[in-house]
Amino acid sequence: MNIIELRDEGEPAPTVINILRTYLENNNYDGLCGDECGCPIDDLRACDESFSHCKPGYKRKPTQEEIEEYGECEWIMSTRKEDKDAGV
Repeated sequence: MNIIELRDEGEPAPTVINILRTYLENNNYDGLCGDECGCPIDDLRACDESFSHCKPGYKRKPTQEEIEEYGECEWIMSTRKEDKDAGV
């Protein structure tokens, strides 16, 4: 079955970003997590790079070690849900 057949007449097809955002929201993720980056759900692809390597992530406060390594930041994105409440 073609996805176009599932849409109402005149309704625009969803974009990949909107499909991804819906998935993240429906599964309680906070955004995407890359090797050395992360973006919140309301600003996906903030880095303007390909997000094909990114994974769903949870926003959390950085640890003191991460602040010393990467510099001051309000949050980081982690793929591990148990990390959500970690940090300083």
